[in-house]
Amino acid sequence: MAKVKAKKARPISSPLARSMREEIDEAKDPEEIMSLNSPEVPLTVKDVISTGLPNLDKNLACSVDGRWGLPVGRIISVKAKPSVGKTSFLLNVAREVVRRGGSGHVVESEHALDLSYCKKICPGFEENFFISQPEILEGAFQAIEHAIDMCIIARKKSHSDAPFVILVDSFSGFMTGAELDGDYTNRGKALGEHARLASLACRKLTGQLARARATLLLSHQTKAKIGVFWGNPDTNIGGDAFNYHDSICISLYRTAALKDGKQINGHYGVAKTTKNKLFPPFREARIKVVNGLGFSKHFAIFDMLMSNGTLKKSGAWYKLEGYPDKFQGESGFSKFLRNPKARAAVLKAMKV
Repeated sequence: MAKVKAKKARPISSPLARSMREEIDEAKDPEEIMSLNSPEVPLTVKDVISTGLPNLDKNLACSVDGRWGLPVGRIISVKAKPSVGKTSFLLNVAREVVRRGGSGHVVESEHALDLSYCKKICPGFEENFFISQPEILEGAFQAIEHAIDMCIIARKKSHSDAPFVILVDSFSGFMTGAELDGDYTNRGKALGEHARLASLACRKLTGQLARARATLLLSHQTKAKIGVFWGNPDTNIGGDAFNYHDSICISLYRTAALKDGKQINGHYGVAKTTKNKLFPPFREARIKVVNGLGFSKHFAIFDMLMSNGTLKKSGAWYKLEGYPDKFQGESGFSKFLRNPKARAAVLKAMKV
């Protein structure tokens, strides 16, 4: 006996909802109330920015056209201990922005940005990015607001929808005005000032970023809580302000050193989404950071193919599903990609 497929029930719009929709369409200020099926509604992810690491992109957010990456118009946090790759990660995102014809603004606190390294990781960085180096945190947030205003004006003039990203490197390096005015002995005067300013700024900036279609990407240096014997001892300056207001929080961890004999040339690590409003959180992606060269995209592709099962391992050899040639070890994957046919097969497997 043939099985009869059950028809899916179509959503029915109630008479009250239809009347409300008509009233909204006739209203003088349509932005006050919007219909959820309107194309202007800002709840869908219309655009994303790739991190340059495909295995990490798949853990972040998906746009309406099927692309994965960091959602545009949101606040994104990147947290890590020193020398794990926070600045390199920001430059990785900057490179993807430049590739798409976009621009950005860097708000830098450490006064130690290496322009030669920036240009090596992100060709076109000098021509497409601007920089502010304010002394205090209040000045940093003012610089961010000014960059958002300039982005809105520039979009109207150029009629461009290219991505615009504001990179803050790093939030932990800024002092507040109260700290600057005080001395070294009056330590309690500025207690909690970072958290209060961050909370105020996040409430002000969230809507402005969405309207300007600008992405705010901040790096935070994690520190250890004193007296914590169980649980996660990591914390960051600014309290929970960004934990509440950011859409995605990415935590970077170092797992092993990358050695050539006794010389350390980089490290392996993990990028974990410790918060994600747009996809299930606590997903991990393996990373490889090479000193002087930044994040390895080949390793990210290799990890992605291993995780989705299209790359099979047999002893020390690896074989791509549907492709005859083999390669030996993770280090041989870069040589494997030099073959145009192999590269085409890898790109096809990545879209699965």
